[in-house]
Amino acid sequence: MFKASIAWALLALLWALPAQSQTNPGNDTANGWIVESYAGYNILHNLIAQTSYALVPQGPVFTNITGNVPQIQVPITSAAIDTLDILGFAELLSSNVTSSFTTGSSNILLANTSPCFTMSNNATATYTFANGTSTANNTIVFSANDPSLTPIQKASWLIYLAYFYNEERAAQLTVLNIMSQYNCIKTRVNSGVKEKYAIAWTQADMTTPQVYEIRVDTYAKTLIADAAAKMIAPNSAQDSTYSNVGNFHLALKGADMLLDTSPLSEGELWPQWLSIMNMVPGASLFYESEGYYKNRKVYRADGLVSKTGYSNFPERYAARPDLALMDMIAIQYPTFQNTYNTTWLYNFALGSSPQSFPANYVCNNAYVMLTNQISCYLDEPFTPPATQAAPTNETETDDGGSNSSSGDQSSSLSSGSKAGIAIGVIAGVAALGGAAFWFYRRRPTAEPSHNFYKMDEI
Repeated sequence: MFKASIAWALLALLWALPAQSQTNPGNDTANGWIVESYAGYNILHNLIAQTSYALVPQGPVFTNITGNVPQIQVPITSAAIDTLDILGFAELLSSNVTSSFTTGSSNILLANTSPCFTMSNNATATYTFANGTSTANNTIVFSANDPSLTPIQKASWLIYLAYFYNEERAAQLTVLNIMSQYNCIKTRVNSGVKEKYAIAWTQADMTTPQVYEIRVDTYAKTLIADAAAKMIAPNSAQDSTYSNVGNFHLALKGADMLLDTSPLSEGELWPQWLSIMNMVPGASLFYESEGYYKNRKVYRADGLVSKTGYSNFPERYAARPDLALMDMIAIQYPTFQNTYNTTWLYNFALGSSPQSFPANYVCNNAYVMLTNQISCYLDEPFTPPATQAAPTNETETDDGGSNSSSGDQSSSLSSGSKAGIAIGVIAGVAALGGAAFWFYRRRPTAEPSHNFYKMDEI
């Protein structure tokens, strides 16, 4: 708890340093959005959807804003939701944000898993948050689900959302903390793992005829690489979807584990999944010798569900890349953090069951939500235990960099930017140490009681 408190204190002090020494996790074109600040207002640009919004204070209308840019008075007080993933971001902001989400489309109201919202079919709203490229009046496009974004880039959309509520400074601090946790986890596991497991991310689309897919998008590739694993996927010159099940099975050759997100009907278990995938036990086909099949290492991402059975993963995965990465590591190395129980992933092949939301789930408290699940310290190197089974397959990975990590985007910085960041960090080291000591001395003598949830070990 002490180390977690210091981490937040250091981030707060970094926030107070001059702007030129700060690492801004939001205003980067690679994230898919940027903001321009003017006297009295901001213009927020969604680069993915190619839309812009002028965010002005409540009351006045600015006549000097040129172009076809709608003016939105902030903070927004009522909004409708037509994109599920925005709810996972809103939870990390204040109750002013979650309470402003008054209604949603029918599928959103049905699939919402979070207890932090009280949306109604009958409520009205001034604006609607949606994905895609909608140009309808009073529609705000939220593009965190774009497949070209890395896990860290998706997380930056918390700041984009916060601009509509004047909470961007708090959001930036939260994103910095998520980035810090993510990069600590990534560094620690990659520094200690020498022999990498091979993971494929699969999905069967329930169509006629049946179509099978192996994910190759930027998010999946980056997450698997950052978890110190190899990705089983076709190369950039090959198709990632298969109508021929034999070709699909052949493309999975070498996989130690599968992460599957095929839509299943209620009550469909491992035998039904094998049937959907056309993997018939005893057929003596080559997949029976593959690690994922013979060792029953098939995982699903719907391990946290609402009372009505809807998965929380589509709602919150983009907002919490640190949890997604921890899950991916935990299924490979349960000893990486002994206190961590997976949030979304569970071993479907061994008959593990999804968990329901706990009654004490935390809303609108980023500090609690970020510090009660992950404990990562770079001064505690991770080495897989000698008793752990080694990867079972020799694999060939794709040519798109699935063996290299791009989650922190540091390679895209210019040398001048890197120098500026380095100077700012060096200049603040002494002050950081003093602030940490001060924070420790002034902390409450009794630890506060934090609500958090834990799921069954895989």
